[in-house]
Amino acid sequence: GLGKNFLNTYGKNRGIEWIFQAAGIFLAGMIVVRFSLSAPFFVSAIILFLATALFWCFFQAAPVKEAVGRRSVKEIFSFDLTGKLRYLTIIYFILNVNTGLSHGPIMPIFFKDRFGMSLALIASLMVVHRLSCGLPMLLAGRMHGGNLKSVYLVSLFISGVSLALTPFIPRVSVAIPVWHVHDLLG
Repeated sequence: GLGKNFLNTYGKNRGIEWIFQAAGIFLAGMIVVRFSLSAPFFVSAIILFLATALFWCFFQAAPVKEAVGRRSVKEIFSFDLTGKLRYLTIIYFILNVNTGLSHGPIMPIFFKDRFGMSLALIASLMVVHRLSCGLPMLLAGRMHGGNLKSVYLVSLFISGVSLALTPFIPRVSVAIPVWHVHDLLG
């Protein structure tokens, strides 16, 4: 039905997004090795300029109806979220704060400080990290039967346990697989 199609499409989109992030991290590493730490910023800017040009050329804006009267500030900043969509949005806000806390700049700083890992090894870990997020998402929409909410909640819980345990593990050879559990399930 419609729910399965949405889950399949959403999983594929998120999976492809993370796989392309892995490709970007890998490309950044290659650029840094070949040129400098500054070079990926310039390449990123060029890619954004190209994306702007492509968007400009191939996508037309939808016609906009003339607004009648003035809109209040409340109307302008209203998200018009109703029912379950409101709760899903709040949940995703919370999950994104979680990602900011345990990822972003914290992840490479943690592995460098805690285990003395080289930047090259950390970059490799980041590539694997994004691939291990993306590849399972490509299959997420193919899940059938059972209580998917329970599967999701158990996955979130196990992911939380893996993130909570990681700082307490003294060996990098154990810490990395434990940390990666959150990617495969979360």
